[in-house]
Amino acid sequence: MVVPRVNDPSSIGWDLVGLGAVGGVLVVRGLVAGVRSQHRTLSVQRLFLLLTSLRNSWDLLVSVGAAIQIAARS
Repeated sequence: MVVPRVNDPSSIGWDLVGLGAVGGVLVVRGLVAGVRSQHRTLSVQRLFLLLTSLRNSWDLLVSVGAAIQIAARS
């Protein structure tokens, strides 16, 4: 995301929190509808694997970002 330097960092943070909340509501709403549906396209095992993959991807992104920040300080 490209953020102009003229904005206050705290207001940009709240914008991102708001966008994350809206996205979270949309995702959770779809997941709840999928779980309640009689016609499941994903089995519970595949859903678990998908969530595990998402968590591992997030961990990778966070650790790479931390490594880049440490390297930039050196």
